[in-house]
Amino acid sequence: MFRWLRREFAVKSIRYDGSVIVTGDAIADAVAQYAAALGANGRTGLVRVPTFDEAGQIDEVELLLGPASEIVVQ
Repeated sequence: MFRWLRREFAVKSIRYDGSVIVTGDAIADAVAQYAAALGANGRTGLVRVPTFDEAGQIDEVELLLGPASEIVVQ
């Protein structure tokens, strides 16, 4: 669980290109499913993912996903 503004969120991490991105469960699962669909069809896509930085502030990252993408969702 992650506390932010007195609320708790279930979070997962996405490991991508040596980075760890902390985001919500549903978002992480959707990114993994989208990456799988893109890879299966030989396509690429750019997605923006809301994340939390080390101080707990909301941030955003962009991920380029495609057939060669190697991501791990935990």
